[in-house]
Amino acid sequence: MEANLRSGRGVTILEVLVAIGLLGMMTVGVFTAFSVGLRAVSLASGMETAVSLAEEGLTALGSPPCGSAFQDPVGVLSELPTSARYQRELEAARVGEGLWELIGRVSWTQERRKRTITLATLRYVSKACEIVAP
Repeated sequence: MEANLRSGRGVTILEVLVAIGLLGMMTVGVFTAFSVGLRAVSLASGMETAVSLAEEGLTALGSPPCGSAFQDPVGVLSELPTSARYQRELEAARVGEGLWELIGRVSWTQERRKRTITLATLRYVSKACEIVAP
């Protein structure tokens, strides 16, 4: 230990500054990656809510037998407090003999951007429904 003290070799101020600079750059990189991850989680949460609302609407639209509700309004979105910023549109269109296309479109604003998701499905209504339905 006395040999180290006598040689006068220690850590210079330049080495300390370089180490602090490298540590600072690594910290900035970690925080940047963390903020990007939080933004992705937020976007995924918004998309998940929108898909859920679209599926809820398509289920309500296509659940009655014989497609009797294709032209009826589905009603309010959901009782979730977060659903106030979402707007849902549902439509049904005949695309063939007994074949209906059900479309659910949900729009919302997230991170100052208008976002939209569209889900579509086909529903077959048999000829027996035409005989039974008034």
